[in-house]
Amino acid sequence: MSSYKLEHGDGIDYLHKLYALTHATFPTTASSQANSTIIITDPPYGLNVEYDGYNDTEGNLEVIAVRLLGVWNKVARNMALFTGVTTMFTWNKLALGAPDWVLSWVRPAGNNRSKYGFQCWTPILAYGKDPFLARGRGARPDTYVDYSPLHGVVEKYDHPCSKPTSVMTWLIQRMAGEQDVLVIDPFCGTGSTGVACAKLGLDFIGIEQSAKYCAIAEERLALAYSQKTLFEELSNA
Repeated sequence: MSSYKLEHGDGIDYLHKLYALTHATFPTTASSQANSTIIITDPPYGLNVEYDGYNDTEGNLEVIAVRLLGVWNKVARNMALFTGVTTMFTWNKLALGAPDWVLSWVRPAGNNRSKYGFQCWTPILAYGKDPFLARGRGARPDTYVDYSPLHGVVEKYDHPCSKPTSVMTWLIQRMAGEQDVLVIDPFCGTGSTGVACAKLGLDFIGIEQSAKYCAIAEERLALAYSQKTLFEELSNA
């Protein structure tokens, strides 16, 4: 049975502590544990949006990027993160920031209004080898076309960038590569990544610095992990 762990605190600090603890306690198996772990996250975009007290400037985004890129591959084999169309270049210009690929979340109805009309896609930076190609499992699409309703998601959880569980489910499956993995989200927000993990029957660790969002995530995760997984629902259909 899958389970979750939710921490209130700094997500990147947690990754460093996890790395130190794993290597101190299980030095001979630390690399194998990292190979069965992926990071799926949605950090701030540097767009001056209010995140319950966090100052979301581009300068602060650069600090986050440098810190995250310096530790992710010590604890995981793959990382995928959402970013903005304009601020994805913030990640690219950093010495460690060039992703291995850019996946995309496409919403034909549009996400919002941009300088070039309606923005209908969101970039997802992917780090590490393609988990399917690396195992000889064939090529998979790098784009998810999403027709699920977005209206109401932000308002429901009082978070400016809440993601639908539909896209989180696709992204987790895309980066897991048909393997049983531990999923870590160091910018957990209101818990959409964890809710998707519950549906997929995967273990999840979420870290969120906002007590407000952490409380919302705890409520959502407790409910999600008490219900049947997607595979259990299909087998009983």
